[in-house]
Amino acid sequence: MLSTEEVSAVEVLDAHAERIQRIDLTHRVFRGTALARARRDAQDSDQRRRSQDSRGPLDGVPFAVKDNFDVTGQRTYSGSNDALAAATSDAAVVSALRSAGAVLVGRTVMDELAYGMRSWPARNARDPERSPGGSSGGSASAVAGYAVPFALGSDTGGSVQVPAGLCGVVGFKPGHGVLSTEGLTPLSPTLDHIGTLTRSVEDAQLLFTALVPEQERLRGRTNFVLGIPEALPASGIAPGVSRRYEEVLRLLREAGVETVPFATPMPDRYLEIETNICVPEFARAHGDRVRARPEAYREITRMWIDVGERFPQADYDFALQLRSQVKEKWLDALQGVDAVITPIAPVSAPPYGMATHTWPDGTTDDYDHLLGHFANMANITGFPSITLPAGDDESGLAFGLQVIGRPGGDFQLLAMARELEAILGAHP
Repeated sequence: MLSTEEVSAVEVLDAHAERIQRIDLTHRVFRGTALARARRDAQDSDQRRRSQDSRGPLDGVPFAVKDNFDVTGQRTYSGSNDALAAATSDAAVVSALRSAGAVLVGRTVMDELAYGMRSWPARNARDPERSPGGSSGGSASAVAGYAVPFALGSDTGGSVQVPAGLCGVVGFKPGHGVLSTEGLTPLSPTLDHIGTLTRSVEDAQLLFTALVPEQERLRGRTNFVLGIPEALPASGIAPGVSRRYEEVLRLLREAGVETVPFATPMPDRYLEIETNICVPEFARAHGDRVRARPEAYREITRMWIDVGERFPQADYDFALQLRSQVKEKWLDALQGVDAVITPIAPVSAPPYGMATHTWPDGTTDDYDHLLGHFANMANITGFPSITLPAGDDESGLAFGLQVIGRPGGDFQLLAMARELEAILGAHP
């Protein structure tokens, strides 16, 4: 509509500003907005289009960023009550999107310093009585609720993909290092990724092309082979999630997609690796900041900082070695398949405010760890991965399908995901 001048960028912005105001009354997905600057940017976009100088498909399109991305002139809170000084430049990916003409409208709610999986007080746009997941839950819910067409998030242990799955949108996490983390408040540099949240794979492709324009865009093909893990790194999987996963596999096979068993390398070590790398790196990144103003941070954050600062160096070094072993074994195991598919999380979106999941046998799991059990395979290896909306489970809650690709195969993964999306037909 923008490209044909059926609507102006200012009209698009005004429509989204109204939607932001309505959805944020009940869902609280925005930390703050910058609509005055956004309006000026939208006016500039309209002027470029009138001058036949459009910057491409994102020119004039509104977007939001997670609260841990630097934005010029704004203070970066990273989900806390303690802000860094106002940023003097945009994060690299924010700068790239502005260069493409996209219009930044605001910052979204996240877990404090990105350590968590609930994004309180944000609510799930699909069901306000449910959590959006985290730590990029505000970004996912904003996209699911049509407050913005797309948003940025960060992903260390599933923080883009899990909220995407719980909110019923597309969450794309390129391979580690493909998108620059310059200007992103770190959680764990060894595992940190930047990702995108959109309502379709096509939008994710457009966005990724704008962020890495030098890469060749590849066509999809329908004769790919998908690996189905024989074991998953989790303490359990909810029956409803398991049943929907089997239904999705049946749909894919009926559509002619070939599936084969996949021997998941070292499935019992992922949580150990993630924790033993993330916790000490988290403490190194934020220890001074939290100690300087402990009253500004949650008790759980202070606790993890304390644990991380006392973490044995030998255990951290061993976790890095294990991570290298896992990555090498994944490279070998992927020789027989084009991608691996799993549910994105062992359970569906938790009830809002609920901290723990209770299994049928009475045992419990903390949602902050449980929700990332499947997603951390792609974070530990650093391989590209994407979450696709794949319908609802039997309770009417969104089901997300995770697709893990090969290193260096970001565009190939997107092309494959677009083929799978066409089969699943689960656009929000």
